Parts: sequence; C-alpha cells; structure tokens
Amino acid sequence: MQKKRQMKKIIDSHCHIFEILAPQKEKNINISKLIDSFKKNGVHKAVLLAIDGFSSNRFVENIYKTHKEFFWIFYNFNPFAAKVEDSMAELDKGFFSGVKIHPRLHGFSLQDKNIINFFKKLETSVHIPVLVDAWFSDHDPDKLIKELIWFVNEFNGFDIILAHSGGFKFNKIVELAGDRHVYVDTSYILNTFVKYQKYDMIEGYMKRLKQIDSSKILFGSDYPECEIKESIQLVSHYLNEFGFSLEDKEKIFFSNSLELLNRC
Repeated sequence: MQKKRQMKKIIDSHCHIFEILAPQKEKNINISKLIDSFKKNGVHKAVLLAIDGFSSNRFVENIYKTHKEFFWIFYNFNPFAAKVEDSMAELDKGFFSGVKIHPRLHGFSLQDKNIINFFKKLETSVHIPVLVDAWFSDHDPDKLIKELIWFVNEFNGFDIILAHSGGFKFNKIVELAGDRHVYVDTSYILNTFVKYQKYDMIEGYMKRLKQIDSSKILFGSDYPECEIKESIQLVSHYLNEFGFSLEDKEKIFFSNSLELLNRC
C-alpha cells in the first residue's frame, strides 16, 4: 500500500511580536511563546514584521540576531517617521529580507513623495520584496484601491506582497496577483470572515484564489492577532474544500515563501 504523501513544513509569511502594546490589546507576546508555537505547529520559519509604533526595526533586528534560524525580518518604512537615506542605510546592513509599509495605520498616501523616492531608490539597490498592508473594510473608499493599483503598476523592480488579500475588497486586490511580481497572503482574512460568519465572503474569496496561479499565494497568520494553529487549520480546511491539490497546498504553505525569500 502506497504511503500517503504528507505536506512539507510550513512558513508563516506574516507575524508580529509587539514591543509596545496598543491600549486595547492585552497580548504581551514574548519570543519564547512564539517559537514554541512554531515547534508545536510545524512552522519551519516565519517572517517577523516590524510595525512602527508597536515593534521597532531595532527590536526585530535584535530578535533576528539571536534567533535567525527561525526568522526573516522585514523593515518598516513610515515616510512620516524616517528619512529615506537613513532607511536605505539600514537596509544596506543586510539584516532585513524585505520592507513593510502600512498606509492604513500611519495615514499616508502611496503616492506620497517620500514613498516614491524611497521605492525608486530600492528598485536600483537591494532586491528584496515589499509587503503592503492591503486590508480594506466595506467602507474604505475606492481611491485607496486605485492608489494600490497605481503602486503595483509603478514599481516593477521588486516583488510585492499584498497583505490580507485585500480584506473585504479582495475581489479587486487578488486579481493583481496575476501580475508576475505580485503576491497575496492569507493572513487575518479567513479568521475574520469566520469570526463574523461571513460565509458568502469565504466562498467568494476562495473562488477568487482559484482563479490565480497558486504560486502567487502565501500562507500567513498575522500572529498574535490570529493564532498560528487556528490559521493553519482554517486555510488548510478551505483549500481542501475548494479543491486545491496537495501540490498547491505545499506551494502556499511552504515553497512559495521559501523561493521568494531565498531570492533576496
């Protein structure tokens, strides 16, 4: 009898440790708890994201230096808080494997002159992926979507990961992953749809994912907003339910992230 092939280990492409807690959060997450969660849930490695106001670039850099076997780290660029030249100098040190920007949280436009200046410099220097927060509610104006589409079309010199697959605006965001340099991650979105019993949204989202190449989809949990175990179970369940193959699952959970991050 042929032994059933098992899925490879997992890469979590989207997680955090909060150095500075938001007033409404009571999640004092420490590194030992996170690494323990990796071991319990078969996570081979993860992308740890700096997020200005919650976990500084220096904080995640220090975690990486101590626990580099478990992490890649992404540098957070906030055009209101950092100079372009200083940020480029930090990236040149070689500790960061990517960049994250969070226009929703920090209130800037993707067409801000400092954003444009920074990413034009990035295109001509280090080749690392850029993760853009792309969580949109039902109430967010279409101009935010238009800015994101502009950003994707404007910058072709690096790979772009659209975090959270666009949230409630996934129909307009997932299709961007048809472009050769654009990916979407699964972080937070299914957990949210399940929490609020948006089962029609789950069906629409999964059908939308089926329309793009599975090599453009990255598993992410958004830990500690969502538990890693729950996120793995949810994504795996719906990939099975909507007919994704074992090969597709191995790409989404492991090899897509590995290939993307090994290029940098």
